[in-house]
Amino acid sequence: MKNILFIFFLLIELKLSAQDPASSQFFSNPLYLNPAFAGIRYDARLGADYRNQWNAIPGKFVTYNAWADIFNPFLKGGFGLLALQDVSGEGALKTTSFGIIQSFEEFIPHIIRFRAGYNVTVTNKRIDWSKLVFSDQLDAVQGQVNSTSAPIGNSDGKTFVDFSAGGMIDVPAYKKIHNVIITATIGYSANHLTQPNDALSGSEYGVLPRKHTVHGTLTIEFLNYIKDKKPFYISPNVIYEKQAKFTTTNVGFYAMRKPMIAGLFYRKRTFTSFKDQDSFILFVGLCHDIKKNRIFRMGYSYDFTINHLATNTMGSHEISLSMEFMNKKLFAKNARIKKRNKRAVECTDFGDRSFIF
Repeated sequence: MKNILFIFFLLIELKLSAQDPASSQFFSNPLYLNPAFAGIRYDARLGADYRNQWNAIPGKFVTYNAWADIFNPFLKGGFGLLALQDVSGEGALKTTSFGIIQSFEEFIPHIIRFRAGYNVTVTNKRIDWSKLVFSDQLDAVQGQVNSTSAPIGNSDGKTFVDFSAGGMIDVPAYKKIHNVIITATIGYSANHLTQPNDALSGSEYGVLPRKHTVHGTLTIEFLNYIKDKKPFYISPNVIYEKQAKFTTTNVGFYAMRKPMIAGLFYRKRTFTSFKDQDSFILFVGLCHDIKKNRIFRMGYSYDFTINHLATNTMGSHEISLSMEFMNKKLFAKNARIKKRNKRAVECTDFGDRSFIF
């Protein structure tokens, strides 16, 4: 018999602080990290992500993501779609959201680029009451035989509108020394700007706290150091997240020489405490040019837990897939905006090398 007891605490009048679903492949789901990423490649992209967190414990957390974006020269920015479903407690608690993203940009060619974006999301949160077992349903001898007197909530759950926004600055490819190209990016995003109430029991304490994310990327590209002349990339990254009392700092790097990608990150919960360790994140991936205008990417990561929960959780698994369709833009055949398309091409050296995924 599976008793999903932790769901009960969602129904009582306690002041709790919720966390958004976590991700270890930060740039495999760029629109979830920062809406300013929509259309950053000046191409069309789509992707999906699956995460199974702490699969060794009852009531594990499973998260599904799907996203797509395309550059829109008519609006001088990007357009994106983002869907997410987070399943907790063997399916007892589900959070499903669908967001529409718009980004905008301004740049000085070959000097600096500014991007900003926003995400309007509709979210539904619900409990599957049939999967809950309350104490008054249990008999000491016969097991679960009684009906419960606990109040049963609305099976449709709660639906609300949410808003997020973000911005970023990056610089174009810069040749510092012979055959070495360096790019840099820094960004910030804020989720749940209006702090909607997501409580399922009518609690006044169900306000969804804002989430703040700061991310920085430095990419170093080495050219012509190997006989086949394939470039080699090293990309150090840092991602800092804060939501209510919860903080997470991720520090690590990616290394890529097509078609292979590898990465190693260290995650800790408290920035100022060296004792509050969380996990090491190991990543392997593949980046393959299917055709001249299509790029397929696949990644797998494993969170190797190193804190006191290590023996109980068995870590976390995450798989990502994405496809990039180069030179695909909205209204690309419209003669009135061909000039904007041409101007955007002048800016492709900004984001292209800055993000491995």
